[in-house]
Amino acid sequence: MCCLSDTILLATLILRVLLSLLLQENTQSNIIKKINSSARYAGLRKALFEYNKILKSTHILNLIDDMDLRKAIREARNRTEAYHQLQRLIRKIYSGVFKGKKITTNRISAHAVRLIANCIIAYNSIILNTIYEKMLKDGVSQQIIDKFLRISPIAWAYIAFTGKYNFKKSNGQIDITAMVDALEKHLKQYFWTDSKTQN
Repeated sequence: MCCLSDTILLATLILRVLLSLLLQENTQSNIIKKINSSARYAGLRKALFEYNKILKSTHILNLIDDMDLRKAIREARNRTEAYHQLQRLIRKIYSGVFKGKKITTNRISAHAVRLIANCIIAYNSIILNTIYEKMLKDGVSQQIIDKFLRISPIAWAYIAFTGKYNFKKSNGQIDITAMVDALEKHLKQYFWTDSKTQN
């Protein structure tokens, strides 16, 4: 009975740790510091480490056997790195704006940087999705569509972060259609032509 109760207790503690991470109520580093700071968490620490070994072993075996999984993980890492590069660029350009002396201020600044980055990605996604729908409607070949789907919405080369934007003439409305038409024209001139030539 003692062993069973200990097992149930450890399972409950592990679930609490996982929920805390999923709900973003705590970070991995804080949890590791806490369970290493007291002897009463020795059982939980050992259980978590053993549980991690199981997950790591399963993950490695899956990577060995599944080429598609390796490709998907590599692509996900590339997207994550591109997202972090965009955030770093925003912080670098607006040096000092997204910094604070207090923890709360720094958290607000971090959320502000993510908001700007997410707005850029959302804007790009709207444009790319509109073009994608037009391609489907126009009956573009699947080969060209597959290549088009590889275009990442995490792009910022065309954005002048330090420029001044005037939306008074447009009453604050951004002409998405004009942007879509311009990009579509560029794609038809280079991207689609190359694909047809290869065919």
